[in-house]
Amino acid sequence: MSAYQSDQQAVLQAAQVSDSNTQTKITLLANLVAGTVNAITAAIPSCNDAASGRNLKAQLPYSISTFVAHYNSILAAPTGNPGVDAATRKLKLHQHSKLVRTVTFGRLQ
Repeated sequence: MSAYQSDQQAVLQAAQVSDSNTQTKITLLANLVAGTVNAITAAIPSCNDAASGRNLKAQLPYSISTFVAHYNSILAAPTGNPGVDAATRKLKLHQHSKLVRTVTFGRLQ
């Protein structure tokens, strides 16, 4: 993840992302995912020792619902590019399965 983050501008240029709002959206999503992955990998070395693994009480940087809310708010932010805005709306994360959302008439997101 750190390699991607250090080369992020080069990746955006290679992908020919010239719209600054779209670049911001990509950067925010990448940073959110990178932070989550870094928090997970920080806990993994603690699991090498079986005894310490049983006593591991690692704190997540934030809850799943907070991650989903952050992710969805970044996706919902308009870029002014109709193609990007239409595509990112379809990528919304849900905390419940489609069946649960259907049964509850969409009240559970």
